[in-house]
Amino acid sequence: SAYFGAIGNDGTYYVCCSESAVQAGACNDDEEELGQLILVPSNEYGYNIDVRSFGGGDMEDTMNVRFSKTSQAALVFGNCQPTTTLRIQGTVTWTSNVTAGMLPIYTLITVFYAGLCLWYGQLMRKHKESRINIEHWIFSTVALATLNATLETLNFTTEVYGTNENMFLKITSLLVSLTRHSVTRCLYLVLSLGLGVATASLSRIITFLIAVFLATDLILLWAMHIAYYMNIHIDIPYSLQLVIAMECIFTFWIPIALCHTMYQLHKNEEHAKLIRYKWFMAIYFLTATLSFLESIFYRFNRSTMREANDLITLVPLVCVAVLWRPNPNQQMYSYVLLEDDKEDEFNDVELTETFDDRSIEEDRKQIV
Repeated sequence: SAYFGAIGNDGTYYVCCSESAVQAGACNDDEEELGQLILVPSNEYGYNIDVRSFGGGDMEDTMNVRFSKTSQAALVFGNCQPTTTLRIQGTVTWTSNVTAGMLPIYTLITVFYAGLCLWYGQLMRKHKESRINIEHWIFSTVALATLNATLETLNFTTEVYGTNENMFLKITSLLVSLTRHSVTRCLYLVLSLGLGVATASLSRIITFLIAVFLATDLILLWAMHIAYYMNIHIDIPYSLQLVIAMECIFTFWIPIALCHTMYQLHKNEEHAKLIRYKWFMAIYFLTATLSFLESIFYRFNRSTMREANDLITLVPLVCVAVLWRPNPNQQMYSYVLLEDDKEDEFNDVELTETFDDRSIEEDRKQIV
């Protein structure tokens, strides 16, 4: 951050570092500063100045200045060479960091999500007799991801080919994206807890905790991102610490719950379910590995961060949808079927015991 220009000892405001400005104490007499704009360093937030210097002649190259968020900005052209004439032609327009070359990637992701949603919904209708509860969670998450991809593609298209920033579409896409992130994470947690597979339903305490975590996560993320993009101040005490705490809770809760569910399945000798959950564990750790590699690569190349994040989000959701796809044998992985089997075994025992009692009575009559 810096201030533009300086006031000398004579009370004059100097913009360029000249001999008179040096005598007035507005700048130093260094060769690098003479003939340049005066920039005074400042620790205050909000005075960020991006200086681009160029020589004489016609400027055919385009210079881009990127802003981290929506804010007021001033474009200043300065000429500190008294013998040089400065002539400015052209217009200043709003540009986006999204390029036209990125649009095919997001279009393909949107089409893929839409196809996945239609495919999964068709399988649910075809095999509705063998449907299990977790299929509704997966379909809702895929549908939300499809809506998010569609809004992001529309937003990026308007940024590339539009002349102004569409804040309504941008904020709507942002809110849907944050919701998709939180809901997808809850889906992985519910799968790890074995809902409908290893247990008939979640306890009230776990259900309450998931609801509280989801609501808190959404409210904090919405407030923080809206304040960032709208350039407004929203003071929520410990908001960043709470968001980090939510990330840590889900990061450790999901693998712990997944290991406990696999232990229960192994203990009960439910091998078909155990194989499916081994695949799910491989998917989860693959996602964690890709996220870790992304965080390392992000330090060196930020231009591909958004595309990499979208692909990392796409891969595990597609794997889960394929792994838990509706099929005629889906009830093999349902907890309800286990209850039915136990009831059948109990009835078989009762019938056997009744038959044995009748045989004993007949034997007694024959003896008498």
